[in-house]
Amino acid sequence: MTFYNKINKRRFSDYFGEQLMYKGIFIILRRFFMVKYEVMVKRIGELVAEYLKQKVLIIFDEDCPMELKEISITHTKAELQKDVAVGDTVYFKDVPYKVTAVGEQANGNIRKIGHCVFKFDGSSNPELPGYIHVEDKFLPNLFLGDKIRIEGE
Repeated sequence: MTFYNKINKRRFSDYFGEQLMYKGIFIILRRFFMVKYEVMVKRIGELVAEYLKQKVLIIFDEDCPMELKEISITHTKAELQKDVAVGDTVYFKDVPYKVTAVGEQANGNIRKIGHCVFKFDGSSNPELPGYIHVEDKFLPNLFLGDKIRIEGE
């Protein structure tokens, strides 16, 4: 199986659920996800790349304090529809990352000021109360106008 097929197979199961074979016919069990949070990147701080080297991405909505703008991605305001939970998927652009841990204050921070810290290490225990840990794979490359979206059940 080629690398391309592995990616497509994974994306297929991410989007459409598992396949079952019944009497020689593949049946797709559809998973239904809701968009819990979706924002657009408005500003990328000068030091964001340095934090990404440490597998950390900090986001704030447009009311970000001036002293934190250089270390964070500033995004449009949006309402968190439902709490982020383990097993949800965070999309940076259209690249999916599974949520592996959610700190006890992360959802409250997103609701109040559009803030959280994404850590790309796959940890199952939150390092700090405001962290959302996602799977450890290549880091996102975000640009102005790109979307950050959280989906889940």
